[in-house]
Amino acid sequence: MEQHHENGKKVFKEESDATRTPQDDSIQGGTNDATELSSAFEKLEATDAGRPAANAIKEHGTMIQFGETEGAIAQFDPSTNEITIANGSKESGSAVLATHLAHEGTHVGWDKPHRLDSFEEFAEDYVDEEYQAFKAESEVWNAVKGQETDKTCDDVSEIIAQGEAEAKRIIRQIYLDDIRQSWLWHRSKPS
Repeated sequence: MEQHHENGKKVFKEESDATRTPQDDSIQGGTNDATELSSAFEKLEATDAGRPAANAIKEHGTMIQFGETEGAIAQFDPSTNEITIANGSKESGSAVLATHLAHEGTHVGWDKPHRLDSFEEFAEDYVDEEYQAFKAESEVWNAVKGQETDKTCDDVSEIIAQGEAEAKRIIRQIYLDDIRQSWLWHRSKPS
């Protein structure tokens, strides 16, 4: 199964090929994994809310795979340009996977640098990025879930439903340790 998009890049390819690069295709894994991730990506791309994340993933040539995620459900690593969805989510279904791709794809397309002048400015930028990712996740979930329920996706939708200010307060609380670690890492990097 090979699918081409208007930019000519191959996005999906079933056969396993260890030499693939993000420019060749975006979905990695065996046939079952590739099929499940391809289905999720197509679902993401078919929603108005998910299309920007799907486009960012395609435009950046970001790889999508199942794997180890250090306790997260999914994560985007900009240093490798890979979205990894936790192995434990393989049986989640395409609606849930599309929702996680919406969140991580928002990070892929995020092009606003975090301000480093003060911790408060850095934290505000960090929370704004997470809020946008949560919002995309919620909007995609509400568009594709039908009668399906998923605790994490439903919780994110409940957070976003509380309005931007309250959602950002909750997100800051959830991510406070990550914000601090990221702030310290950025401040310690040589200019």
